[in-house]
Amino acid sequence: MDDLSQLPLHLIAKNPAHAVEHYKSLLGQMRQLAILTDPQSFEAEAKQKSRLTDTDWLAWKLISGRLSA
Repeated sequence: MDDLSQLPLHLIAKNPAHAVEHYKSLLGQMRQLAILTDPQSFEAEAKQKSRLTDTDWLAWKLISGRLSA
């Protein structure tokens, strides 16, 4: 199946190869979001309302390129 997003997540998770490909696809979408979103507005919203966990915040910083690994 080419478009794994059409499968229920529990079925994707049962197949490690599908899970890896789906994970890569989700990361790609997050990178696109980081490129298209105004980073200052995103970060202000996230911080003001404490909408991200510390781990979520770190992932955003890494994926958006605002923190190097």
